[in-house]
Amino acid sequence: MKNPLARQTLGVCFCFFWSTWTAGAQISVTASEAVAGARLPNGSDLSVTIPGWDLNGGNAIVVLFSAEGAGEFSAVFAGEELTVIGAFSGERHYSGIAYLLDPSATVGDVVIDAVNAGGSRMSHAYSVVSLANVGALAGSDVRTSNGDLSYTTIQDGGYVLGSGVNNSFNYSPPVTVSGNPDVDLINQAVDGNCTVLHVHGEVSETGSYDDFYSGSLLAAATVAFESSGVAAPADLEVTSISRSGGIVAIEFRGVPGRTYSLNKSLNLDFSIPNSQDSVVLDVDGIGRLEDEEAESPDLNAFYRVEEQ
Repeated sequence: MKNPLARQTLGVCFCFFWSTWTAGAQISVTASEAVAGARLPNGSDLSVTIPGWDLNGGNAIVVLFSAEGAGEFSAVFAGEELTVIGAFSGERHYSGIAYLLDPSATVGDVVIDAVNAGGSRMSHAYSVVSLANVGALAGSDVRTSNGDLSYTTIQDGGYVLGSGVNNSFNYSPPVTVSGNPDVDLINQAVDGNCTVLHVHGEVSETGSYDDFYSGSLLAAATVAFESSGVAAPADLEVTSISRSGGIVAIEFRGVPGRTYSLNKSLNLDFSIPNSQDSVVLDVDGIGRLEDEEAESPDLNAFYRVEEQ
């Protein structure tokens, strides 16, 4: 039996409640791939297809792209277009991230297209990542020089990805980052023309963050995601208790999809079930339980909300 963490009193009707804490589910990587592409001829656009990409149990796909000789890019997964966050240096360096949450398909082709900038040759790299437990976009940021890329998460278990490019043909200096992204997807000179960094990492706790990117940076982008997990008092949080005539009503917050019942006792012995009501919580996690027979001589009854 759980220990009571709170007791609330309504007139001569004494009500006992139990509450526990459930942390949000940490976003995790379910699949990833990184490719440093071959240099394209002067003035050529890029179009590359990754056939049969599998989310592998994930619910989001992210594509990172960086290049010298590109001015913009787009990505499509299984026919659905991804949202793009990107930065262009104004000349020929570009870095961006595209994402799609809860796509209709879990397996499909990834198509990446990039538009040439200024008729120059294009040296490029791309990374594809599948993520699980993604709930929503937390924030994004771009820049075209060394400095912070910032974002804020409002619950635990988040995730962040970053991309950057400079004009270092010999990996000196490399693009670097300090902050939450601590796992490299790609970190190298590409085709002897530019240096690319694609990184990712957990944002395990809520807060506002500044990831510092440097290394003669010319273009960079970051995207952060909120976890889909519940980061709130989960099993029970009573929000109101009321009595009207012969009806006692208890409103509370709990775990969506779970079933709760209202057990009643006249002497604090709950070993013999005496359920008055039950409810399965909807996605908002808000529930209401009632005893419609709270008449005398039951004015001194005790109630316990129990998860089934």
